Amino acid sequence: LNKSHTGEYLAQVYAKCLKSFGLESKTLGTAMDNASNNDKMLAHLPDLLPSDSLVNSTTQVRCF
Repeated sequence: LNKSHTGEYLAQVYAKCLKSFGLESKTLGTAMDNASNNDKMLAHLPDLLPSDSLVNSTTQVRCF
């Protein structure tokens, strides 16, 4: 990552990564800590991924 870790930037990078491996519609959850930029990232993902993607704020798995 070469820019500030904003939620929007993280969403763009994560969506690109999922798409590059063909996982955008095969991912059930995303494990991450409770940093606010992660919450914002998940809020941006529905705009970047197909409608059948399960990656969103309801599938977030918090780690401790």
